[in-house]
Amino acid sequence: MKFKSFLMMGMLIPCAMAIVACGDDSGSNPSVNGSNGNFVGAKYSLILDEANQHFLIHGNYDIGACIRNEGKYEFAMVVDSTHIERDYAFIGDTLVTFRKKYMEDYGQVFVGGTNGQIKNKWKALNECVYIPESNSIKCADANKIASGTWQINTYYEFTQDAVFISGTDLSGNVIDPKAPLKYEFDDFTNSYYMETNMYVIIAKHEGTALGGFDYPEELFYAADVEGYARSMDIVINSRDKNHISFTYKGQTFEMTFTKALKTGYEHGIRVEVSATFQSDNGSCALDYMSDENMTSDVCKAENADFMKFNSEYDGDGNFLFDRATEYRIGNSSEFKACIESLVRL
Repeated sequence: MKFKSFLMMGMLIPCAMAIVACGDDSGSNPSVNGSNGNFVGAKYSLILDEANQHFLIHGNYDIGACIRNEGKYEFAMVVDSTHIERDYAFIGDTLVTFRKKYMEDYGQVFVGGTNGQIKNKWKALNECVYIPESNSIKCADANKIASGTWQINTYYEFTQDAVFISGTDLSGNVIDPKAPLKYEFDDFTNSYYMETNMYVIIAKHEGTALGGFDYPEELFYAADVEGYARSMDIVINSRDKNHISFTYKGQTFEMTFTKALKTGYEHGIRVEVSATFQSDNGSCALDYMSDENMTSDVCKAENADFMKFNSEYDGDGNFLFDRATEYRIGNSSEFKACIESLVRL
């Protein structure tokens, strides 16, 4: 079972400390003073309606942004805002948060507080989700989830007018929200990206046109490559975390990952991947990098083709500017095409 990240707010720990997905308009306001003395984490304003079991989280934060307007590029500090509404309920001594308007969506699960009282300190269960439609909780194998996460414990402390979000590593050490955090998953030949590259070969044999199969970010999502191989009549000859040899329809292929880093920052994630793929027909080399953290060095017209932009508008629907959300360089598309060229039909 593969769970998405259901995050509440904040890039406090990159896309890992929250109740709703990273796609929500979110950010963090690191604070040094919490309700229990010194505090390292993010503090948000909170409007809490205990009678109706509903809350609203809001706040503003500054973030560096690459702005494109009328053909000009400017790196500037802009103000983003957090505005998150959630309903909540208790299942025994477990707190769950969700949205009544979207009952088909998964919610988040928390433990460690007091039954019936949200104003406590709660620990998020990353391996579990709440299913509002059935009022049930479903958990994946904790070991599998742990192999594909940031390896942190996330805590939320709700008070009457604020929520404090903090985190520790698995040894209990406090995590500084401004410090970079390395993703811990390292079994790269057992990833969705590995499955993707196997499927490229299968599709070439089947004459299937493929599109969108060039995202090395999939390297950091755990899969069941051995099970997938069996189901597709692929024979795995040997495999370790960085190298795999397999045979399909009499042709042997090898893939080796020479660089694989995923680093989280306060307002974005950086991915770096290098790999080689080879057969008796030749070899292919991948060199790829993506970064959501914009800098003044990147924010230039000559880099426009490597950036992804979203348009932003004011409250009346008037266009304001385009903002870069990601910078991607590398040859991931060419790498996929190269793999296809190695297939002997």
